[in-house]
Amino acid sequence: MKKLFILGALASAVAFSSVASANSGTINFTGTITSATCTVSPVVGGGVASSIDLGTPGTDLTAAKTVQFSLTPAGPSAADCLAKTAADVSWSAPNMDAAGLGNSGGSATGVSLQLKAKNAATADELVTDTNRTIAYAGTGTPVTPLTTFDYEAQLVKTVKSGTVKAGSFATSASYTVAYK
Repeated sequence: MKKLFILGALASAVAFSSVASANSGTINFTGTITSATCTVSPVVGGGVASSIDLGTPGTDLTAAKTVQFSLTPAGPSAADCLAKTAADVSWSAPNMDAAGLGNSGGSATGVSLQLKAKNAATADELVTDTNRTIAYAGTGTPVTPLTTFDYEAQLVKTVKSGTVKAGSFATSASYTVAYK
């Protein structure tokens, strides 16, 4: 009987120790509910592009070129999206700062990528760490549908009075378009 009790106690200890040493974690589930779905692609100079060349300005950034691009609905269901008159474009990146997108893959310091929304509800609105979602609304009577979400990208000093150290610059961001 004593052996049976010891065996039962040992089995209980093993069962409870596996619970005590269990690992835990967090899973992030994200999504967007929208009134229309379609593929939205970045377009630069009339062609679809997933990379945007910002050129080679000096450390004073006075020669930093402005690159215009748009997020444009395409694909078989584009007509549904092109008929919409309001949307939000949300941006996310781990390296967003007060100036825009910080350098995450290069050696240059003191420089960020400024994203400026050109045809948003608030013209020339900047995408920053505290302003990640840009509202778009058609204009006129009747309201003009949204056909593109226009932006300008330009390298800028992270801090206006800061110093820029020469080197490479690379960054990336994800965007989500939620039609209303």
